[in-house]
Amino acid sequence: MINYFPVWGVKKIKKLIRSLFALKDTPKKIALSFAIGVFISITPTFGFHTILALIIAFVFKLNKISLIVGTLLNNPWTTVFVYAIAYKIGAILLNAKLNVVNNFSVNFLLHKGFHIYLITWLGSLVLAIPVSIFFYIIVKFALEKRKNAQAKEVA
Repeated sequence: MINYFPVWGVKKIKKLIRSLFALKDTPKKIALSFAIGVFISITPTFGFHTILALIIAFVFKLNKISLIVGTLLNNPWTTVFVYAIAYKIGAILLNAKLNVVNNFSVNFLLHKGFHIYLITWLGSLVLAIPVSIFFYIIVKFALEKRKNAQAKEVA
C-alpha cells in the first residue's frame, strides 16, 4: 500500500521547530512570517498554501522558510478537523442551515458546493485570526528567549 501522506512524527516536528531557531532574521520577522503561514494554512486553499506563502513572502519581504513552516500547521492529518470547525463557524455567522453530513452526495456538492466553500472561507478567516495571533506571540516569545539565552552564553 502506498502512503500518500507525510509522516508527522515527533522527530519531524522537532526538526521544523529547530529550523525556526536557526534562521538568521529578527524574532519579530520570523514570528510574523510563521503566523502568516499559519493563517494561510487555515484558509481553504489546500494545495496552494506553499505557492501563496512564497508569493506573500516575496511581496512583503518576509522570511520564506518560516512562512512555509507555518503553512505546515494544517496538514493532511488535521485538514478535515480545521475545515469542519471553519465551516461550523461560518455557518453560525451566516445562520446557514445546510446539513452537509446527512446530505453529502455528488449531486449535493454540485448544487451547494460553492455555497459550502464560501461558508468555510468566512469561518476560516474568523478562525485564522486568533490562531495566527496566538502563534505569533508564542514563536516570538520563544525566539526572543532563545536569543537572550544565547547572548548570556556569549557574555
